Amino acid sequence: MVRQMVQLRQTHLDGAPDILDWTNETVTYKSTTKPDDVPNLTGTGLWYNEDDNIVYSGFAGSLSKFSSRDPYPMGLWLFELDGSGGGSWDVAIQSTNTAFDSITRAYMSLSAYGGGTGLMLGGASTLKSSTGTEDLDQTILPLRGMVAFNMTTKTLTNVTVNEPRFHGRIEEGRLHYVPVFGPKGAFVVMGGGPEQFTEYSDFFSFDIVSIYDPDSGQWWDQKTTGNTPDARKGFFLSGVASVNGTYKIFMYGGYPGTTGTDAIAYDQVFILTLPAFHRIQVDYLAEHPRREHTCTAVGGSQILTLGGFDSSTTDQTATNYQSMLESADPFKQGICIFNMTSLEFQDGYKADSLNASTYTSFELIQFYYLQNDREPSWNATSLKRVFSTTNFPTSSSSSAPSSSSTAASSQATDSTSSGPTLRPAGIVGVVIGSVAGVALIAGMLLFYRQWRRARGLRTVTSDDDCYWRPQDIPAELHGDGTAELHAQGRVAELQSGRGGMTHEKDGREVAAELAADGGGARR
Repeated sequence: MVRQMVQLRQTHLDGAPDILDWTNETVTYKSTTKPDDVPNLTGTGLWYNEDDNIVYSGFAGSLSKFSSRDPYPMGLWLFELDGSGGGSWDVAIQSTNTAFDSITRAYMSLSAYGGGTGLMLGGASTLKSSTGTEDLDQTILPLRGMVAFNMTTKTLTNVTVNEPRFHGRIEEGRLHYVPVFGPKGAFVVMGGGPEQFTEYSDFFSFDIVSIYDPDSGQWWDQKTTGNTPDARKGFFLSGVASVNGTYKIFMYGGYPGTTGTDAIAYDQVFILTLPAFHRIQVDYLAEHPRREHTCTAVGGSQILTLGGFDSSTTDQTATNYQSMLESADPFKQGICIFNMTSLEFQDGYKADSLNASTYTSFELIQFYYLQNDREPSWNATSLKRVFSTTNFPTSSSSSAPSSSSTAASSQATDSTSSGPTLRPAGIVGVVIGSVAGVALIAGMLLFYRQWRRARGLRTVTSDDDCYWRPQDIPAELHGDGTAELHAQGRVAELQSGRGGMTHEKDGREVAAELAADGGGARR
């Protein structure tokens, strides 16, 4: 099994890393091998501390159902980036730390980071989640509430979550940090479903998003307008701020929970603009669906999409996952750039001198704000107050990309009719162990740091090298890389004696000091 942290890298001839133009043919991957004691998980997530240039992992996920090894113990691991496409692993919090008396590793949870905080929301535990859950057998134990990690104090906290529509229990949705609204930013929840959801009708509708204010600790549900995506899972989010004091959340891909021809229609891009909470759909012909990929803002109007599964396979046998991985990716090396100004997929990344340009919203979004109120019909005045506090940079070319993701002259409309054949298809690009798409976020952090230094990018021009072209598989995911578990029963409530397995316990803060001895993981 491959056990690596992969980063995209472009260099000068002298080998010094810098922010340069590249295409999905010329860019190269640089990998750093994981030590054996660093968990190799699926259904996981990452937290990134910008101040220290550190990625945290191991707090979420589960062993793949194909893995025969014993579960990993609880703990938190870190990868310290060196700014040149490499870095080193170390233990951040030892498995013996008392923080894990009330916190367990969640699979299918929602995770995001921003403002010095990492969050893990909802999810479930399985017998392969950790050494403390091995006796779960074939059941899946839903987890309620949220874990917050303070990146300054290294403190883990159980957070009670009652207010939004999911009441603290949610699986397979997405959590996204919006840095420009609220005293400390805001976290937005989209999609997902309650525990034990198995039917398509159980998915949470996208016509409502849930919002968490890390400053006050309050939650709200907010109604959206415009084009509402069909319910799905396996999609991904990213976001960027624009020059007119708005923020756009980019949503790409996903599938309805089943593979085959029904999944093709989910090859879609939607953009939710804040503070209006209005959504548009990018108009193109759906042909090649992608799920469990990653999308990351990498400067200006550019969002990088990477990896994923081909959910259009009609193979319904036990080899279903393998068939998802063997299709050729229409994006060379599994990489493409989506331009948020022109709303097109492109094959390359463009960098320029300082403050060369700014990110400008697509015309249809600009027109919406000219013709409609800037704000929605708020579900709560307290939520309106959060969005009245803004933290926009003086120029969006210097605005920080947020974690968590266009056709020349193509128009997004209120219809779902087919437009230009842009073919943003889906298959697997590259992989880090069995983490699949999610962990590839770390592979884009080098660009983020370099972009912060340059603080100026121009938008890319139209190109057709991201269009569908059958080609050799650029990289293949090991069969251990499945993104979900099947054929397992669920229990709705905590079993007797498992009071410590829920995220939510007594709300106490647990100081989690960095391991003094490194835990033997540094290489």
